Amino acid sequence: VVPEGEQLLVHNKIVRSDMKNIDLSDEKLGLRQRPNRKLFGFVKFHLWSYQFGTKGLGIRKKQSKLRKLAERIGEAPVLIDSSKMETSAQRLSDYYFSRGFLDNEVTYKVVDKNRKKRAQVEYHVDLKTYHTINTLQYTTSSMEIEKLLKESYNRQHLKLGKRLDFNNIEKERDSITALLRNNGFYHFNASYIIFQVDTNQNKLLADVVVNINYRKNREPHYKQRIDKITVQIGE
Repeated sequence: VVPEGEQLLVHNKIVRSDMKNIDLSDEKLGLRQRPNRKLFGFVKFHLWSYQFGTKGLGIRKKQSKLRKLAERIGEAPVLIDSSKMETSAQRLSDYYFSRGFLDNEVTYKVVDKNRKKRAQVEYHVDLKTYHTINTLQYTTSSMEIEKLLKESYNRQHLKLGKRLDFNNIEKERDSITALLRNNGFYHFNASYIIFQVDTNQNKLLADVVVNINYRKNREPHYKQRIDKITVQIGE
């Protein structure tokens, strides 16, 4: 089933330097190629089903309906593709970058297995050292918003001296949006929050600025207030 000159991908292996007690367990989610699925952890049922449907495995070739069903639920063999390996390596690098390892390096190679036309891809990762937050500043033209941000300091996802993690930046964006909407800024949305991250001033340190921008045409953010309350009692 594997064409001449091609190799079936049987495993992806990531070999990396010390992750410094940081959970990177979801790193494989960005890989462009994954081996064929296994049933019960070891039986490649979907690949077998595809082979049966397309080739008939030399038996029952007259049972067209059964073969069509097998082909439909099956998986084509995952063949090693150099362009997809390159994409996977870039995605891995982007992932580590997002977790604060801005200077990481990812390389890859194909390792032949003992069985014919079978191989695994190894991604070798040098994480290097992560960046930490050196300075953190929130800017806004609204005194009310500034007051709310100061009062919520203990609930912030970004902290001085902590690892720069872009997941936390997105959490902070969502947290600020929820904070303002729950305190009267009903029309506020996440697009008004712009983060600036400067890593050029100090080695392995990041200066972070969180800007709460104006609305369109530089209109300030207004707090919605209750104008009147109407109580309607049904008949």
